[in-house]
Amino acid sequence: MKKVLNRHQLTALFGFCLVISFLFSPSLRAQEEAAVAEAEQTEAAEAGGEGPCGPGDVAKGKQLFNQNCAACHALNRKMTGPALANAATRLIEEEGLDCDWIYSWIKNSPGMIASGDAYANRIYEEYNQAAMTAFPTLSDQDINDIIAYLSLIHISEPTRLKTRSRMPSSA
Repeated sequence: MKKVLNRHQLTALFGFCLVISFLFSPSLRAQEEAAVAEAEQTEAAEAGGEGPCGPGDVAKGKQLFNQNCAACHALNRKMTGPALANAATRLIEEEGLDCDWIYSWIKNSPGMIASGDAYANRIYEEYNQAAMTAFPTLSDQDINDIIAYLSLIHISEPTRLKTRSRMPSSA
């Protein structure tokens, strides 16, 4: 039988290279960053949140988002519906809509489309004439809770989420 020269050294070198490749693996860093972002969200949730439509409970908002919205919406990318990270602020600042419009849309989007609302119809057409499910049982406060949760999230890169810091401003 033929002997393999330096078998133990080659095995050790291969094992060392494998360990180094795992240490510098992007997926491990992504998991670590996700854990840091989750910890920041939890900390912010405990502190409470102020959305553009009023105060809301961030923890309750996250729960309501996961129960009612996450099937069709992601935070950072389009799915069946648009990305919702910081959506209320974007609608208010970029589209000139108000909180009452947001409440009406969430509670009865098919009714707003039927009424001829320009932005409602634009979204309806953009998403292949798929109307958003109506949520008439959500109260304005429930919606404020969801908005407070979504307002903590902003997108710094297309695939990466970070939370906004809630540090008091020095005036």
